[in-house]
Amino acid sequence: MKRLSRKEEKKLFNLGYLDLLEGNPCPGKWQLPQMISKSKTCPDYIALYSQPGDYSHTPNAAVCFAQYDNVIDGLNGIFNAIKYERMACLEKFRRRFKDVTFIIIPDYSQYGGGPNWVNAGNLGKGRIVGLWFQKVMRKIVIPLITFPDLEWLDEVLIGLMKCDIVAFHTKCYVRNLAERKILIKAVIKTVDTLPLLKTIVVYDVCGKDDVVDSIFLYAREKNIRVVVPDNMLKCRNCNRSKKRMIDQ
Repeated sequence: MKRLSRKEEKKLFNLGYLDLLEGNPCPGKWQLPQMISKSKTCPDYIALYSQPGDYSHTPNAAVCFAQYDNVIDGLNGIFNAIKYERMACLEKFRRRFKDVTFIIIPDYSQYGGGPNWVNAGNLGKGRIVGLWFQKVMRKIVIPLITFPDLEWLDEVLIGLMKCDIVAFHTKCYVRNLAERKILIKAVIKTVDTLPLLKTIVVYDVCGKDDVVDSIFLYAREKNIRVVVPDNMLKCRNCNRSKKRMIDQ
């Protein structure tokens, strides 16, 4: 059987993202694409994917995909547009994100106890989308530290060794003490593993910062800059918290 050209592979196997992976290492057991992310500046506001009117809230706003998969993914989602080279759809996304400075890699769902191939596939999808934003759109892409359980964290981090900025979100972690302890362990592992790490960006919607401060205490003790930008829900919850204090 003759060896297929890259163009033929892309067409025959529906691998529209092959060009994004050219020359890009994919280390580790699950061969997740390596990301390189370095930035002296960081976001001062975070808009959710479903809120395009909020993308330009500030010149240094980031877009975060911390929503359910039926919102950020699907037949007409950005990953499928890349995979199947749907040019009209990709052009729509180019217009949508053209003025955005920072992109936080999409959080396609993983879950503990789920099939490894599903979890690895969704982690890989996020990296592919991140590479598209980085290489095609020339955005500052911030890898999101997301994992189905702590046993996966080594595989998640192995491709991020050249990053000096990463992101976390606290969704589902703040109110549940057991989940909060998992996130604290993940922060410690990330700080101890990534040799170039200087900044952690946090998507958080709490009205008070005490719990978030406790989660990222170790990072701050290791002189990592922890930035918790405003976002629509956080501003709303902070205002509600202040109002409750005044009413008391």
